[in-house]
Amino acid sequence: MSFRELRSFAETMRLLGYPNLISMESFRNPNVELVADCLFWLVKRYEPSAEIVYEIEREADRVFFFKQVCEVALTKGRVKLNIKKLYQSDGNAVQEMLILANILKKAMNTTALEELDHSSLQQMIAQRNVQDAKRVQQLCSDLTNDGSSLFFLIEEETKQRSDRQRVLSRATEVGEFERRLRDVLKNVTTQVEQLQATIVNLGADETTLEQKIESKKTQLERTQKRLKSLNAVRPAFMEEYEKHENDMHSQFVIYLEQYRNLEYLEHELSKFNAAEDALLEEHETKLRVMRERLRKEELNALRGEASRKRGSRSEGDAGGYKGAQANGRDGSSGSGNDRNGRAGERMRDAAVEGSSESESGGESQEEQVRPHGALGRPRPAAAMPSGSSARATLDAYNDSDAAGKAARPGMSMRANSPTERNVRGISQSGAGMSDDDSDSSGDDDDDSDIDTSDISIDSDDSGTDSSSNDL
Repeated sequence: MSFRELRSFAETMRLLGYPNLISMESFRNPNVELVADCLFWLVKRYEPSAEIVYEIEREADRVFFFKQVCEVALTKGRVKLNIKKLYQSDGNAVQEMLILANILKKAMNTTALEELDHSSLQQMIAQRNVQDAKRVQQLCSDLTNDGSSLFFLIEEETKQRSDRQRVLSRATEVGEFERRLRDVLKNVTTQVEQLQATIVNLGADETTLEQKIESKKTQLERTQKRLKSLNAVRPAFMEEYEKHENDMHSQFVIYLEQYRNLEYLEHELSKFNAAEDALLEEHETKLRVMRERLRKEELNALRGEASRKRGSRSEGDAGGYKGAQANGRDGSSGSGNDRNGRAGERMRDAAVEGSSESESGGESQEEQVRPHGALGRPRPAAAMPSGSSARATLDAYNDSDAAGKAARPGMSMRANSPTERNVRGISQSGAGMSDDDSDSSGDDDDDSDIDTSDISIDSDDSGTDSSSNDL
């Protein structure tokens, strides 16, 4: 609601000729009487033939009045009004009434030359014709029913006319009438007696039913009293029941706490297992890198020995063929012993370095050992090279080299760790090289090249075996 709408509605109603005065403060508060009067005047001005009951004393009457106004506005002028806003009877109702007022104002502004609209009159005449047709149809149906009933009555009259004439023509006898009246009285008396007997029986049944009702009432009262007494008395087992209920509640609280702790521990265990798996993978990667490095160093050492052997042979050939032929076997045996000694020293240094690294890795692995009582899947222990076993293998190799060819260096003791297996392969390859050199001291450089390739292949095979055993 706005001030402009109130002013426009007041001016429009004054222009249309509304007899009462409308002020600007009339609709600040709900005013049902003024709103109803304005609506009734507008509807009558728009449709004088509209039948509207103007009663607003009660709430139901007001609702019915507003419904009638909305129906007339919708059917006659095709204007849809909001009943809820009209029932509020304040500024919201002014907005709805202004619609009808504007329509009437526009109708007044039309020129007199325009033809009158007879649509409403024709519609009213058509409605009256429809009502008259319904009334005529009802009268026709009533006339048909009355005519049919009259026809059947006249037909019965023609059938009973002869009997009536015969009775009227016959002389009346008083005795016969008395006899028939007595028979009728007797029949009526018999029916009365039967009805009295039925009444007596019904009275007896009523008495019995009343007695049963009284007994049921007394039983109901007794049962209600017993129920009240039972509700007032506390059962003997109630204390024990409450005690067990409290115990169950405490046990349930403990169960929830333990279940929550179990879930937390399982989560922590999964995190610990993941961290342990990462550490194991990292340690295995370090071991593989260390084995590869040791294998490459051993191969480089063996290939360097082979190159030095070829250089010493070329120098011996330049000094003289005869001197080399006379002292060839002694020189080759001496150079083979020196070469074996240098190879043994290098292998001993590599084994000592691997054993120190394995000991440091073993100490770090022992720090990450899972506790015996911890949950989870079992973890296999990583194969770590043993420094003491590597040293024992090197000592056995030196002893066997000093003793000669009585026993193979690699077969002195069984290697259990990857480092020992690498050392055993290296010692066997070195021993084979020394044997080949001592046996074939008079061969040319091509034989030395073949022996070198055999050494490299043996060392590769030994490294591959050690890596496969470790995996």
